[in-house]
Amino acid sequence: MKIVDIELIDANPYQPESRREVPEAEAQALAKSIQEVGMIHTPVVRPSKSDSRYEMADGWRRLAAYRWLVKSGEKGFTAIPVEVRELDDRMMADTVIHSSYFRKDLNPIQQAQVFEKYLEDFKVTQEEL
Repeated sequence: MKIVDIELIDANPYQPESRREVPEAEAQALAKSIQEVGMIHTPVVRPSKSDSRYEMADGWRRLAAYRWLVKSGEKGFTAIPVEVRELDDRMMADTVIHSSYFRKDLNPIQQAQVFEKYLEDFKVTQEEL
């Protein structure tokens, strides 16, 4: 595990634009939970291609909760514990598909956009997807 400044973490490049912004009420609710019981699941990041930055593989909402805490004046939340993994682009895309499937929070249009980008970027068949 590594502690990383929240300002050094960028979105997963395969995360749909519509899912990059977390509603404030959701971030606030998760932030309060983190304050009360701590973080149960550690976010996963990969090193970015630009030095000293990271890209979020899984845990975007938890990062949004930390950012909400900083914005609301809470001390001690400017850095977040993360698990750093060496993930290729396909693994990053798989993470988005997997987490969205289990949360069922993408509408059919958003799912289609994710699938279309995956098919184009990784040159796989629909069956392989």
